[in-house]
Amino acid sequence: MDVLLGWSKERSKLMASSLHEWLPKVLPSIKPWMSEKDISKGKDWFDELDGFLNGAKAVIVCLTPENIHSPWIYYECGHIAGRSKTNLVYPYCIENLSKSLSDGPLRRFQHTKAEKEDTFRLVKSLNSQLSEILEPSRLEINFERAWADLHGTISRILDMQVTKEPNTLQVQDDSENLAGGSLNDTERLLILETGKDKHGSLYRLTTRGGHHFETDGKDLNSENTPRSTANFEAALNRLVRLQLLSMVGKKGQCFRLSAKGFQVFDKLNGERNN
Repeated sequence: MDVLLGWSKERSKLMASSLHEWLPKVLPSIKPWMSEKDISKGKDWFDELDGFLNGAKAVIVCLTPENIHSPWIYYECGHIAGRSKTNLVYPYCIENLSKSLSDGPLRRFQHTKAEKEDTFRLVKSLNSQLSEILEPSRLEINFERAWADLHGTISRILDMQVTKEPNTLQVQDDSENLAGGSLNDTERLLILETGKDKHGSLYRLTTRGGHHFETDGKDLNSENTPRSTANFEAALNRLVRLQLLSMVGKKGQCFRLSAKGFQVFDKLNGERNN
């Protein structure tokens, strides 16, 4: 079974690299794929990534506090989850991220703590999806033999110093003061276009034709490239965190402007028309 190892930033990359070597020792039928290791020099990495995403059945995304809102994380997970209801998304949390996960679309998926007992549950779940399922006793033996190596990596990651990125959320105008932070062009576009919709609704949809962000009868993601999709994913998730948009239902497909969101829309619309 093909499994994507998703990562963003240095500590997550180290975790994914370790899992790339570790998983086949526990589950020989697993074929992990990581962009850093499995894209040949000279290849177009966008094409290589999309090609793998179209065939992958599962993704293990390595999460840390510094990458929890990475647009590439959401792009990869959304692509795999959107292709089939039987595909699997495993958020693998190197620190306690329960609160952060509750603010975004990854809350739909049962996350795994980077601890022995929970990691074994993840391995058992993967084993149940294989065409050649290991016997429980053999699975446990393989896991026990290999765990020390993975645990060593986790310990090193937890001991690593994290460089904090500068805070760029500086208030610049009345609308941003109301929003609670500066808004980039994509975030402003989502608010302005969603505010025009008679229901104040925005739909995030994945079809064979690509990834769509639809409101007021138009698809805002007209480019439909990996980069544009990642930008819209990041903007949408940040607007949810700022409580300007709220998710309707549990599927992560429909969002509506909140009362605060409409206030920001009014401010933005007034600023644009002045």
